Amino acid sequence: MLKRSFNPGLSGKKIIVIIGIFLFSLSLYAGNFGNPKSIALGDAYLTQTTGFYSLDWNPANLGLVDNYISINLFHFNTSLSNNSFNISFYNNLMGKKLSEDDKKDILDRIPDDGLELIGNSAVNIPLATFSVWKLALSQNIHILTSANFSRELFDIALNGNEIGRVYDFSESDGEVTGFLEAKIGYGDLLPLSRISPAFKNLPPIYGGISFGSILGLAHAEVVEAKSKVAVYDSAGTLDASAVLRTAGYKYREEEFLNPLEEGAHGTGHRMSIGLYSPITKEISVGIAFNNLFGKIKWNKNCEEHIVSIYTDTLTIQNIEDVETENDTSYAIDGFTQKIPFELHLGGSYKFNDFLFLLDYVQGFKESAFTSSKPKISLGAEYFAIGWLPVRTGFGFGGGRPAHFSLGSGLEFNNFEFNWAVRNYYSLFNFSKGVDFAIGMLLKFN
Repeated sequence: MLKRSFNPGLSGKKIIVIIGIFLFSLSLYAGNFGNPKSIALGDAYLTQTTGFYSLDWNPANLGLVDNYISINLFHFNTSLSNNSFNISFYNNLMGKKLSEDDKKDILDRIPDDGLELIGNSAVNIPLATFSVWKLALSQNIHILTSANFSRELFDIALNGNEIGRVYDFSESDGEVTGFLEAKIGYGDLLPLSRISPAFKNLPPIYGGISFGSILGLAHAEVVEAKSKVAVYDSAGTLDASAVLRTAGYKYREEEFLNPLEEGAHGTGHRMSIGLYSPITKEISVGIAFNNLFGKIKWNKNCEEHIVSIYTDTLTIQNIEDVETENDTSYAIDGFTQKIPFELHLGGSYKFNDFLFLLDYVQGFKESAFTSSKPKISLGAEYFAIGWLPVRTGFGFGGGRPAHFSLGSGLEFNNFEFNWAVRNYYSLFNFSKGVDFAIGMLLKFN
């Protein structure tokens, strides 16, 4: 009887290369589009963003100052999370011989739709990111990665195969995108009272707009994947195929092209429009329409790769000799990656020395940039001393795990240093992921 843990990579190395692209990228790059303040506040930051950070949150806030300069000295944030395993569980299994209960516990923690890994990164280029008066300019490098691995991959690896059972790994997929974005924006008080006397009794309303120009560095995605394995008394069957689309990645050489040598492999753009209003001294609200007309057109070094394997005479003796039926790579003219529209609402309330914040985000399509599931974020800030802030936050939804955050820093008249850490699902050892952000800037009134 044929009974063993089956590894499809032994007979389909090209299929494994596809998955390996995303494992490799996740191990290197892991952040989000936030900054130390926004991450510490649980992403409830729409009404509190200032300076060049407003370009990524609400450009209307650029209009709040008449003579203000902020210059980025250093900014970096990184994150990696999953939907199944926390740090404590991982540490308990390290170096341990797995029992049947351990194997069952591992599988029970993986959802039916598979193990999901999400990693992002963002770096603001020092000195090239700044705000002057009501204008701001930023230049950022972003890496977005996501990968999903079928639960049945872990089942067959831990328990071996069952005779006659068909294992379906088709839910496994992944995507990695790297790009450089330059943004410019402007915000100001809207002269509504000049338009109509009816607006005279309204609180002040600020408006802002930002434009982003994108240079694509590299992109790879699994467009379609199918993989099924079944083992019977005399032999097994293997039916696997995948379609991979890349830009700036040479599939045959299994390497990303150096954008410094090759140049950008794509171009794109997006736009944001925002409004902000301090209704009273204590209450403020804001709204932002993000990713308007957003897309990246990948048009250089673009390829599509098709790999397929089929056999119905698979045995342990010939598992190493199974060959691919089709392994084709060909150049394509290009393809377009959409950046879906996203709506962002926020509000804040100041009570004595405390500031409380609430944000709501609604995307309308699943992508590397957005989720179609709504997200709610809560944040609080307290200055224990005039220059020492204490920040905390909580968020849930948006297709991501619930997260808890904490941050602080040093805020002086002309200098800021801020940091933040975020844990997913739970705090500390029970976390299923972590974000870390640190940043420094100069500011002058």
